[in-house]
Formats: sequence, C-alpha cells, structure tokens
Amino acid sequence: LGNFGPVINSDLDEVAPKVFDGKLYYLAETGKPKNPYELMSAKFTGNAFDTPETENFFPFDDFKSFTTPSFYRDEQRNVTVAYFAGVLKSDKFQNNDIYYAEYDGENWGKAIKLSDSVNTSNFESQPDISSDGTTLVFASDRPGGKGNIDLYVAYKDGGEKWTPPVNLDNVNTELNEMYPFLNDNNDLFFIFL
Repeated sequence: LGNFGPVINSDLDEVAPKVFDGKLYYLAETGKPKNPYELMSAKFTGNAFDTPETENFFPFDDFKSFTTPSFYRDEQRNVTVAYFAGVLKSDKFQNNDIYYAEYDGENWGKAIKLSDSVNTSNFESQPDISSDGTTLVFASDRPGGKGNIDLYVAYKDGGEKWTPPVNLDNVNTELNEMYPFLNDNNDLFFIFL
C-alpha cells in the first residue's frame, strides 16, 4: 500500500476513488464554495499515473453535488453506463438521489433518476454497480435500517427495472456503513464509521 504521490494527491481532499477501463476516477476538492468538488480521472500507464484531467464531459451540469460514478459496459447495447448520486441544482429539498447516464462512444446522454423503488425522500448515495450491470449496492438512511446509514442492494428484474432494495442486515450494524464496492467476483467491500 503506497501513496499515489503528488501526481494525484494535493493539499486538498481527494476522495471516493473508482477504477474503470484503465482509469482512476475520483473527486478532488477545489476549495471553491459553489463547486466544492470536481470529477477527475487519471490513466494508468506502465507503472505510473498520467497527469489527472478534469472530466468535463460527464452530465453533471444540472447537479449541485455528486458522487464518483460507478461504471459498467453494456456489451449488448454497446454503451457505457454510469451510476452516481447527486443533488440537482433545482431541488429545493436538497435530496440526494441515484441517477444513471449512458455514453454511446461519442456523447453522454442526460442523467436519469432511478425509480421510486430505489430512491426515496431520504438520503441515497454512493452507488456501486456490478460488472454485469445487474446488482446495485448503495448507502441510505431510509427508515427500517440498523443504523443511521445502512447498505442496500437492488437487482435488475430481467428488464430495465430494479427490484425494491433490500437492507443488507447481515453486514449492517448500528454504525454507518458506507462506500460500497463490488469487485468482479461480486465480493462486497465497504467502510463503517
């Protein structure tokens, strides 16, 4: 385990890393009150990271805040799909919900909010999608959990709809479980505070 060094790290915060298609994606603190974080990416070449770049292409224009996307490649439809959570600039209630957007190789489509079976009026955030796009794990403070923030899982129902999320009560505690990550074997990693 080592520090990525000054190519990635700065004197501000770098948080919520995700890896997809040979790139490291993360949120970098900007120090600006109106835009506190920006999405960055750095390609891994050889044994080092290239200079990080701001990911301006992603459809975040409508969002006041957002999380690092979790990606999967839909080979049947030949698109890359990204899941992320965010708060819309137009949302007076500041509700954090989960969205997805698709990339056709040239352009990102508009961000689409997941259905009410996944999103509620509570906090939903930090989604991670399985490599086959059929399992979504995320953090939420919805009622009925074991702690303030718990992990939940939803599955694709065979079509494009998601099943109602289920509390992962075998891993959740009275503490906060957050930042889930599913590896290619669908092993679940997370932190708790």
